[in-house]
Amino acid sequence: MYEMDIRRIMGDAYADAGRYKEAAETYRVAVLKCDSINKATLRMNEETVQANYRIQKALLEKEIGAKRFWQIAVGGASLFVILLVGECYECPGFIGNWRSRSVKCVNRMPWFRRLIR
Repeated sequence: MYEMDIRRIMGDAYADAGRYKEAAETYRVAVLKCDSINKATLRMNEETVQANYRIQKALLEKEIGAKRFWQIAVGGASLFVILLVGECYECPGFIGNWRSRSVKCVNRMPWFRRLIR
């Protein structure tokens, strides 16, 4: 920006001296350089905004993925518990004491016996 200020001052000096062609050329060069600096700044800002958008989108997708994982994990665990309780509930003697219930349930569910070994 320092160079732009110098060119403007130089253009003012040319205009004060009556050298209008040189003043116009100096102003033109200053405007072109300032415009190119503005365009470069704008381009960098656009790239920064796009990068921030991509980062935020990736973080949101990661958060959604983690939430979905926990939903599936809790749902699967709940389903397993419901099925396990349902199998035990169908055992005869479910109302009796816990030891006899658990033995009868384990005897009724051979897959559970293999699971706890």
